[in-house]
Amino acid sequence: MNMFTAIYKNQWLTLIDDATSQEVGKISYHQQLDINITVGDDKFQLSPERRKIKVFKNYKKIDTLSKYLLGNYRSKKSNFKIKGISSWKGGTKLVDKNDKLILSINNENALSDNGKYKIKTYQGEVDPYYILLSLHLHLKGSKVKTLTTLTTAILSATLLRNLFY
Repeated sequence: MNMFTAIYKNQWLTLIDDATSQEVGKISYHQQLDINITVGDDKFQLSPERRKIKVFKNYKKIDTLSKYLLGNYRSKKSNFKIKGISSWKGGTKLVDKNDKLILSINNENALSDNGKYKIKTYQGEVDPYYILLSLHLHLKGSKVKTLTTLTTAILSATLLRNLFY
């Protein structure tokens, strides 16, 4: 099992291998719909659309991730799925075609995003691109989860106030 840490540096989310303290890759969030992943000399671009994400490597399309069942994603070219993106329990998981766990990502704090993420791989070497892609989708799901919690709390407080006053 390998462990990784993801930390923010400037406008980049940088993935560090805990065993070697080396940078593995990074995600750029310069603009909301301009998501770039860098691994060594390779540049990946994510182009989100309504129910899918087109993936480009060095400006050539290499894959399409399709959304299915509650925000989970399935790769059209690879045999993997990214599951549990907005789940409360268990975090985001990258699994193979047989649902065998490849990697898991959890926020250090389950209730809010404090910018610290626990990333574990379970099957030998995992391509850093897949780790960063899963991390990006985890972050996207965490934002939705936080917004849902906040909205529910505000609506509940308003409803309770109106019932008892």
